[in-house]
Amino acid sequence: MRRSPPCYKPAVTSSDDDEPTDLELLRRWADGDKQAGTLLYRRHFKALYGYCRRRFANQQLVDDVVQESFMRVLEKASGFRAQSSFRTYLIGTAYNVYREQLRKMRERPIDGSRESLAEISGRRYSSILAHKDELRRVFDALRTIPINDQELLELFHFQDFRVKDLAELLELKENTVKSRLRLARAKLARKYLELSGAPPDREVDDAQIEAWLEAARPDALRAEANEDDDDKDDD
Repeated sequence: MRRSPPCYKPAVTSSDDDEPTDLELLRRWADGDKQAGTLLYRRHFKALYGYCRRRFANQQLVDDVVQESFMRVLEKASGFRAQSSFRTYLIGTAYNVYREQLRKMRERPIDGSRESLAEISGRRYSSILAHKDELRRVFDALRTIPINDQELLELFHFQDFRVKDLAELLELKENTVKSRLRLARAKLARKYLELSGAPPDREVDDAQIEAWLEAARPDALRAEANEDDDDKDDD
């Protein structure tokens, strides 16, 4: 029988140096320790919620993906070997649930190599309020490049997925992931320049694109930690 994830309550900080690891909490939760599940949920709720909230305006969909992600992690607890962080494992699970939800929302299959989140959702602009116009354009550009490229860049640059983690999640070779990251950055650069009104023949090197994404990371994580983003009332 499926066990429901514990209800979210505001995180409680602890000064205990012997606080259990995520792996220990997951194993205890899988063995029926509800308190362990509650603590694990508190630790990672905001990160998971923020990841989902940036992808769905509908609150019910956000809640469904959050709950389903925790449930799948619990059901496959024995498969978590702590070779990556628990947060990476959880967000990777949410990535799969999110893609499934996208497919359910459409009458036809989604082509993640061509279609963007802006096209699918009907919302072109990002909800993240960056503190500089150029960073806002980075988020808008991410939303309007193909979904596969957006996810790859966000998981790598904002969610701390390593190439190895991405290869495992996407079932690709590591060299293929590296190649796709380069191509995704190039698409992001073209879209960024388009949104900024730059001359069409202007070129941007890979280092500059990585600098944009590194500069955008604090705003992405700040939005991730804020449960009340600008899309709250969108449908």
